[in-house]
Amino acid sequence: MSDKKISYKYAEDRIIAEFKAYIDKTYSEHYKTESNSVECFDAWIALGDSTPTFRNTALKYLWRYGKKNGNNKADLMKTLHYTLMCLFVSQSRYPSLKSLSTLSTLSTYTLSTLITLRT
Repeated sequence: MSDKKISYKYAEDRIIAEFKAYIDKTYSEHYKTESNSVECFDAWIALGDSTPTFRNTALKYLWRYGKKNGNNKADLMKTLHYTLMCLFVSQSRYPSLKSLSTLSTLSTYTLSTLITLRT
């Protein structure tokens, strides 16, 4: 591995750092259950249809880019985040949350309970 520092032509290093800061910030903003262990993303994954949901949500934010609040950087960050979640699911070794510890927490709730907790 080379110790040579890459000079990014398109500021990719800065954009990736901003994207990481955006994701870090979302961890305090996401809707979670009272125990803060289950997020909506977990429910989508557990239901087994997360990839289309993540893909479609990314498309929604990309579609509205430039239409709501102008060229809204937040829409692009959300697009990247949902795309990243598609990568997470596609590269995971499990098709759902069955092998994750959060499944035991999720299984104590019905989907209607999760929706009730969100409102």
